[in-house]
Amino acid sequence: MSVITPFALAAFSHDIFSMCAAYNDIPKGFLSKSYLYCVSIELGMKAAIIAIDCNDASKALIKTFGHDLIKIKQCFDQHYPGKVFEQSDMAVITSINPHFQSKGLEYFTPDVMLSMMRAYRNFPLIENLQETAKKLNDFINGHQLFLEARTSTKASRGVISFI
Repeated sequence: MSVITPFALAAFSHDIFSMCAAYNDIPKGFLSKSYLYCVSIELGMKAAIIAIDCNDASKALIKTFGHDLIKIKQCFDQHYPGKVFEQSDMAVITSINPHFQSKGLEYFTPDVMLSMMRAYRNFPLIENLQETAKKLNDFINGHQLFLEARTSTKASRGVISFI
């Protein structure tokens, strides 16, 4: 059994964003930074989604999205319409999503290798990806990392095990 909380996801999102923002700008860091900003965006949006009601159904829902930033953003926008992202952010997410979702940023898949040979023309600028991640990071920080999130699940007797 694992315990997923909005606070934990938001805290990871914030920490990953902060680490990435502090990462030295060297040419070889482009894929690493792209990956870390995407993880920060993914975890931040998932934290916000389950912060609405941290119950088993919402936790199951975010698991169905996998690493598809577009699906996660669509659900996020249902709960927080117009609160964080603009059209330009959707363009950033749309362009990076195929590489993030397929794990190409982690494992340097053939499609990412091909993109590299084409000077990453189909990738968003790292500054734009950072700005999109910053907007979400500011949003979750403005909500105190969802520390006050609630649940509709009734407490039950028993032992809680943390893994």
